[in-house]
Amino acid sequence: MTFYFSYAKFFALYIEINYQLGVKPLFSMEKFRNETIIGLPIAQIIFTPFEEPNDKAHTYYETGNTTLS
Repeated sequence: MTFYFSYAKFFALYIEINYQLGVKPLFSMEKFRNETIIGLPIAQIIFTPFEEPNDKAHTYYETGNTTLS
């Protein structure tokens, strides 16, 4: 079962409840880029705050340049 909630341009919240995730870890928190991932028994919560696009990164992905300047 999954839930997705987005509040305007402030944040997004994704919740997944699945028995295949297992009972471990009891609690874990990780950060990946600007997302916070919280692991709970049989559940995972991903919190994504709104962030303005970075023009340099945007240009990098569009042009395929190997360096950001």
